[in-house]
Amino acid sequence: MGASPTIICHAGRHDSLPLSRSHLIQALIIPVYGTLPGDFRKYVKDLCEEDFMVVLVDNNPVHLDHPCDGQLADLPVIAKIVNRNRGGVAGGFNRGVEHALALGVDVITLLDQDSRLTAPQLRQLAADLLAIGQERVLIGPWVVDHRRDKPRPPKPQGLCKTRMLISSGTTFRSDHWDELGTMHEPLEIDYVDHHWTLRAGTRGFSCYQQSSVILRQIFGDRHPSQLCHRLGMQLYSSRRHYTVVRNLRWLIRQDCVPIDIKIKEVVRMLFKPFFWILFEPKRIENAKAVIRGLRDPLPVIKEIS
Repeated sequence: MGASPTIICHAGRHDSLPLSRSHLIQALIIPVYGTLPGDFRKYVKDLCEEDFMVVLVDNNPVHLDHPCDGQLADLPVIAKIVNRNRGGVAGGFNRGVEHALALGVDVITLLDQDSRLTAPQLRQLAADLLAIGQERVLIGPWVVDHRRDKPRPPKPQGLCKTRMLISSGTTFRSDHWDELGTMHEPLEIDYVDHHWTLRAGTRGFSCYQQSSVILRQIFGDRHPSQLCHRLGMQLYSSRRHYTVVRNLRWLIRQDCVPIDIKIKEVVRMLFKPFFWILFEPKRIENAKAVIRGLRDPLPVIKEIS
């Protein structure tokens, strides 16, 4: 995993956690990268005031500004960890969870810097998790594309079993982390949560979505092509096109991934690169990214458990 992350702040309302307590301690792990949304600071401050243990993971590389030293410096979070993008978003989540575990939390929820789940929604996910007891489960919100503003697919009622979850909003018991295992850092970002939750299924975990907890998530930027937008595509960087092609080559080789998901993702990828090259601004960069994604060695990942 490389060098240990730097803890630049360890403060807030949970400075000293009681050894015996009757209330639930729920940690929120939020990696931050690049330009933060305008409401992010207020959102985190509100979460801290609601008595959540917020762990911010500064995932900006060395050459970028570090918000935990600047605009977020005085937030009353439990910890700010400098990870410098080691292992991408997977590394950010892993470092944050490891720190939260050391503080003795009960429940952990993963969040994206663009995610906006309210305090009652976050508590609902934790309550659903604990109501199930010791059963191995992951519970996440019902995800809505913020720009399209409609659930995918039609929404059922209550807890709905699913095979995989996106990382944002996924909630689990802290004492299940060792069995879940860490996210695979060589993947960096694309398909990280797909693989992590599908692998959890092979380790005896069940995944659920709570339809009453709706996460209006932003996926990439709006695509400049009306055709691509209507097809459900978003605009991402050439770097992301590279990682998604490379990581898909790795994903379809994994035994934990069901055959129908492998087929669906491969069929999509047969068409997507042509749209990236024909209908996006950085055509040459996209073409090079696709070729590199097809040629580069696959991520080397050693299963620890």
